[in-house]
Amino acid sequence: MAEEPQAVETAEIPELPELKELTVATVKRTTKYGAYLTLEEYPCDGFLHISQLSARWVRRVTHVIRTGQKIVVKVLRVDEKNNSVDASLKDVPPSDGRRVMREWKMNLRGDQLLSDFAEKIGIEVEELDDKLEDVFARHKTSYDALGRMVVEPSLLESTGLSKEEREEFFNYLSTRITPKVYRFEARIEVSSISRGGVRQVREALGKIKEEAELTGLEATVTADGPPRYLVKLNSHKPELLRKHAKKIVTECLNESRKKGLISNLLSTS
Repeated sequence: MAEEPQAVETAEIPELPELKELTVATVKRTTKYGAYLTLEEYPCDGFLHISQLSARWVRRVTHVIRTGQKIVVKVLRVDEKNNSVDASLKDVPPSDGRRVMREWKMNLRGDQLLSDFAEKIGIEVEELDDKLEDVFARHKTSYDALGRMVVEPSLLESTGLSKEEREEFFNYLSTRITPKVYRFEARIEVSSISRGGVRQVREALGKIKEEAELTGLEATVTADGPPRYLVKLNSHKPELLRKHAKKIVTECLNESRKKGLISNLLSTS
């Protein structure tokens, strides 16, 4: 009788970063020639040569970085055999470095919230992560995704959580996350030289506030040295501001201009 073939276990290949990828690393040890790194998002180490620290001449590695410091580096070479990378600090634009570091920190915060809630309800964090996968896929970081669930609880309905779990998860997040407020500001000029001009100006400014609130935006209009006014439109949903904010202000000013008022959009931010 022929023997049944036995399954051969294959070693799991660790995930490594891609060439030119920006990633967060911790300085593990510095030497005369560079620094040894631990990559925070991958199970591998890295080396940062002194020539890759700065575009300027560097006398000592410790003049630029120190042991234990977290930095954002660019991957120059990937050594799959030794599970390591060569990295550069000087090739990371400051703005990109700040962005990557922020996203990494936000993911840490989000992952900690997920871990704590999974423990609270008695399931593995991987199971909870799988149930929320569709929502996470639409956001840059896990914390951004969780914050959006606080703003828009209906997102939880598309997850694999039961009704009771959704309610408990929403209550849990609501006490731990303060959603980010996005703002659009416009400086405008509105005046009238006709009889009843004060009332017309007041109505024109009120119209901006009314139209903004109809689209779900919070709105305030304050005097900025009449006839100039400052319009502030706020929302937890940036896409609402992008879609409606400037359009509302522009259309309301055009409408007041047709009624004989002097109306101009001076600036936006």
